[in-house]
Amino acid sequence: RNCEDFNNEFFDYLSSSLKISLPCEDHTWILIPSIGCIGCKHSTLLYLKSISETQDLKHISIIYLGINTLHPEDYNEHMHVICDTEKVMESLRINIASSTIILTSTKKIKAVYYVNPGNLDSLSFFISPVY
Repeated sequence: RNCEDFNNEFFDYLSSSLKISLPCEDHTWILIPSIGCIGCKHSTLLYLKSISETQDLKHISIIYLGINTLHPEDYNEHMHVICDTEKVMESLRINIASSTIILTSTKKIKAVYYVNPGNLDSLSFFISPVY
């Protein structure tokens, strides 16, 4: 699949399904699937929550697919959490088997990374607005 198709499908999803206007500046999207390892999802959210207490995360949006396992203790008011309660993302051709980081700039996808318990510390690289 070519990158432009992926780019278009992701941005169509943001604007059509989630009603999110696309930022022109650098932005980090963290997608947390409804399926997969519950511990992995929980670890990702708790890691971001701990960082949000000391760092500004306004350049990061967390898209949580489904709402059944999202608990108030998993996030705080400093985190921009968007719930895809209809799980529309799962019907797209975007592979998100684990927590996924999508870096965008000037309305283009720059990179896609997959997070698991073994590389959770790599999230710190994406916290800085300059990557």
